[in-house]
Order: sequence, then structure tokens, then C-alpha cells
Amino acid sequence: MTTKAELREALRRRLEDVPVTGLWDDATLDDALTDGLSRYGAIAPLEERSTVVVSESALSFTVAELEAGEGIIRVIDPALAVVSPFLAEDRDQPGQGWRWWSGEIRLAKPAQAGGWIVEWHRPRMLPASDSGVAPVNAGDEGAVTLIAAGSALRRRAVEEAKRGGRGVEGLLALAREWEATGERQARARGRNVRSFVAKTR
Repeated sequence: MTTKAELREALRRRLEDVPVTGLWDDATLDDALTDGLSRYGAIAPLEERSTVVVSESALSFTVAELEAGEGIIRVIDPALAVVSPFLAEDRDQPGQGWRWWSGEIRLAKPAQAGGWIVEWHRPRMLPASDSGVAPVNAGDEGAVTLIAAGSALRRRAVEEAKRGGRGVEGLLALAREWEATGERQARARGRNVRSFVAKTR
């Protein structure tokens, strides 16, 4: 397991930066890591399977920490049947259905009581504390730091351009190369996605 501090240090080594007196401060590197994790997560999303106990005849329920309907992959009812999504105007459909609205899963028909399973993709977020474990699959740290290093170089190129400095095109070219290499490495690992199981509530 790699902590936030360890991932930042790996990024600093990638950039050949010197701690304390270096070019990039921790906050800037954390911004680059946040971008790198987001882009890495688009290639290798975290898979979560949450079970929510829903009351008989309920027409909606929420999933803890699920903030966007686009992340939902499947909804499964207590009988283990996959429930299809529906549009707001399709309430007269013959079977059960679901749609995302205002932060919750809304059902087309009254719910069957029991545990409803929601499979969804969780974004990869940089931990708040330096000791927090970074959500990176084992062996993918290099890919993430490459993508993040590209992001840091892009930011540096913008700063140089504002000052009328030279070498902006070179920075951007290296940024593109590192980002592309990191993304290729992430895809090449076969996507053994880490899964998380949320507690039943």
C-alpha cells in the first residue's frame, strides 16, 4: 500500500525535484496527483458493491458516498434480478426500473423489501492526510506518477508562457509523452481492478 506522502515523493523523484528548496511545493504536486488519479481512474475505475436495505413499497433510496448517477453500473433487487434504468416519461413500463435524480435512486414501481445491491464506480481521490493510502492498484504507482508529472509540467509551461519564457513547447512535448506513457502502462497491466464492499446499512 502506498501512502499519499510516498506517492508525492515518487512524483518528486520523477520530476528530479529537490525537497524544500525544489521547484514544486507539496500543494502543487498534490494538485498534479489529483489530476493523475482522476485520469488513471478513467482507465481503471474502482469497483464498489453496496447493499442498501430498502423498506417495502419505498420509491427511492440513497447509496452512501455515491454522488453521481453516471457511476452506477447495475442495480439488483432483493430477488437478485437486474433492474433496468428508465426515463422519467417511462413510468408505465411493465417491470421495475430505476433512474438517478437529485442524489438518489428513484424506482418506477414500489420497492420489494430487502437488500438492494448497487454496483458502481468510485472516483479515485487523493487522501486528505499524508498517511492515507492512495487508491492505486499495486504496481500502477509508476503509471500514476508519470501522468501526474505530465500534469505538473503542463502547469509549469503555463507559468513560463505567462512570463514570456522559453522552452514552453519542450515542456508541453515532454508532458504529452509522459502522460501518454503513463496511460499506456495503466492499460497494459490488464486492469485488475481493486474492489471495495460497502457496509450494509
